[in-house]
This record gives sequence, structure tokens and C-alpha cells, in this order.
Amino acid sequence: ITILRLVEKLEESLSNLYDWLSNKFSDNQEARSFFNQLSFEENSHRNLVSYQIRVARQNKDLFADVEADVEGIKNALEKIKLIMDNPSLSFEDAVRLTVKIESTLAEQYAVILMKQSNREFSKLIDSLGSGFNEHHNKIKKMANKYNIVFD
Repeated sequence: ITILRLVEKLEESLSNLYDWLSNKFSDNQEARSFFNQLSFEENSHRNLVSYQIRVARQNKDLFADVEADVEGIKNALEKIKLIMDNPSLSFEDAVRLTVKIESTLAEQYAVILMKQSNREFSKLIDSLGSGFNEHHNKIKKMANKYNIVFD
């Protein structure tokens, strides 16, 4: 449950980041709507993790202990904090950084971790994993539309 709480915090932080970016770039209707949608979707991911935590708490015998890259998740949380601490962040840099975050192993690792803890959750967790891929692809499309180069 401790690891799931960390994953829940990651999802909440991502939702908050995208909400912050939506407000930061509110003068660009497309950017505002784009980041607002990502925030909503990350909040849905957080709700899925929260649900798994509730089930795990009630049925501890059904959940296995798992190995986790806690540092990778903590590093992603720190990156999110640094982004939000930068009031002069440009739209281009915001898109570049979000591409990087969405493509990191921390988010995708969260899916693997949750699946390992309980096989019964596989379908729910697969939807979370596809959400990560969708976000990554959406952000890359936005970057391409605005000719933003990223690694």
C-alpha cells in the first residue's frame, strides 16, 4: 500500500501540474483546453489508484509485495515540483518537459507495479497504461503542431 500511495501522489501531482499549466497558458485557448483535459485524465488515473488502495486495505491477502523503483517515482515528483516553481516557464518548455515526464519510466513503471500487486486488476491497470501512452502521444502532437523540438 505504501508504494501505491506514492503512485497516487504521482498521479495527483501530474493532475495539479496540468491544471497549473492550463491556468498559466490561459491566454491560448487551445493550450488551456489541452492541459485542462490532461489534468482531468490524470485525476481519473489517481482515482483508479485510490480505488486499488481501498481494495488492498480491505483485502491485504489478495495483494503481493512488489519491488519498486521508489527513487524513480520520487525523481518524477521532484521534476514536477521544479516545473511548477518556475513562473517564467515558456509554453515550448512546458510541452518539452511534459513530453519527458510522460515518457519516463516512473509513470509506466506505476502500471507494472500495480499489475504485479494483484492480477485481478489487470484490465483496470491496462486502461491506466494506455492513458499514459495517450498522454505522451497527445503532447507529442501538440509539440509538432507548434514546431517544438524535443529529445
